[in-house]
Amino acid sequence: FLQKQQHDLMETVHNLLTMISTSNSKHSLVAKEEQIIFRDCAEAFKSGLTTSGTYTLTFPNSTEETKAYCDMETGGGGWTV
Repeated sequence: FLQKQQHDLMETVHNLLTMISTSNSKHSLVAKEEQIIFRDCAEAFKSGLTTSGTYTLTFPNSTEETKAYCDMETGGGGWTV
């Protein structure tokens, strides 16, 4: 009986550690995206960010930051929507 409980607890700990690890890597990617400001989605795509989502862009001839959705999957990726 105690061996079964110990096994179940070890499995739970392993699952929790896996969840934390996955969560931290996703958070790191978000932090990376937010720190770098791109001129367009193609520039973000070329830098290695290949996940579709909202990115901070500064369009040419502008100093204003704009949030835009980047489609990183359709037709080779890097599309500003």
